[in-house]
Amino acid sequence: MATPVEQSRTDELGAVLNQLSAVLVEEQSLQDTLQLVADLAVQVVQPCDAAAVTLFSGGRYRTAAYTNDNILGFDRAQYDTGVGPWVEASRELRTVIGNIASSWPPLVPAAQQLGVHSVLAAPLLRGAQCIGALNFYSAAHNAFTGMDEHLVQLFTNQAAVALANALVYQDAVRLAQQLQEALSARVVIEQAKGVLIASKSLTPEQAFDLLRTHSQARNIKLREIAEQVVQARGDTAMVN
Repeated sequence: MATPVEQSRTDELGAVLNQLSAVLVEEQSLQDTLQLVADLAVQVVQPCDAAAVTLFSGGRYRTAAYTNDNILGFDRAQYDTGVGPWVEASRELRTVIGNIASSWPPLVPAAQQLGVHSVLAAPLLRGAQCIGALNFYSAAHNAFTGMDEHLVQLFTNQAAVALANALVYQDAVRLAQQLQEALSARVVIEQAKGVLIASKSLTPEQAFDLLRTHSQARNIKLREIAEQVVQARGDTAMVN
């Protein structure tokens, strides 16, 4: 049977998970979701003095959200040395708990400056892919326990889903924007070709080649050259 303290912490985790599961990606940006995860993480692990979310993309790590900017120096030390709790968590896909002095000596100088002694790091998984890690920092030695590890595992499962959904939504929005930009560019290029065909008696291929030649010569995007031609209308001296 759970102790009163354990039951209280489990109940609090349930409330946090309900809040996290209610996140709607179309109403909240990726950055807002990241910050919410970091803020809620502090509530889940009570020995925690600060929390941060590390994202891993394109072979690089970055601290994407945090509750205390004092831990940024410690994170930079992990980036620079390539060692540390969240590095291990993301590479080995397991929760990592330890005292910095005994587990990661290269990080001791940065930890001493920040007053950080204990760290818990858990991977954030999207399927079999690690998209980052959730990191908990404490000024106390031996701050984190097996109970903390269990609660963090439950929390990161839901946090990873929320972040994965936010990432997918962000990618979809970006793709839609890119497609819209490409469509708009194609429309204005076709309009510019029409202007050149009418004013210079060119074929469609010749009109496009003329636009492309001037785009390359002036180091200006093809769309911008086309916009200039459309705006100038009959005055096509710029592409003579």
